[in-house]
Amino acid sequence: MKKLLPIFIIFMFIVTGCTIDLSSNDDKEVIDKEEKKSTVEEKKLTGKSSSLSRPLKIGDTGICSKFNVVKDKYEEVDIKLLSKDEVDIKDLLKIKDGYTVYILTYEVTLTNFKTESFGTNVGVDVEVLDTSGKQFVNNKLKEVTEVIEINSDTGVTTNKSGKVQIAFQVPDSYKEIIVVFGNNKGKKAYFKI
Repeated sequence: MKKLLPIFIIFMFIVTGCTIDLSSNDDKEVIDKEEKKSTVEEKKLTGKSSSLSRPLKIGDTGICSKFNVVKDKYEEVDIKLLSKDEVDIKDLLKIKDGYTVYILTYEVTLTNFKTESFGTNVGVDVEVLDTSGKQFVNNKLKEVTEVIEINSDTGVTTNKSGKVQIAFQVPDSYKEIIVVFGNNKGKKAYFKI
């Protein structure tokens, strides 16, 4: 009979659905710590939404799209326009008469943007328009503004920032312009300069 008692007790636990917790509290703490480590904290974008009618200014942070080669789709990133310079850079551009050359420096933060271990270039699509959102007109002809990337940080990884410097020229008759960062397949950031 003494030999049947342990078997009977185990049988009762199985039938009633009761469980015996044989683990110690130390084991539970280790499991809790491991679960916390495996949970990646999602960071939030800090940029503001913008539009042609509500553009941002130099120093503001906006949100625009950038193509992610790892995920094969466009994702949103923070973009901050840091500076604008008007300079003479004949080495980079064939400067047309009656045009002003601008050099812009912007910073992209790859918030939650998955990259390869070696990182990525932080440049995004850029378009330069007049304040009505149209191409520039010079001598009654529409012109597409060529944007040249002068310098760009590479090897930037998830949740890190990198800077890009671009140059373009605009007819002198335009005193204010809109620079649009991002792609038509995603969100755009509009800056008035």
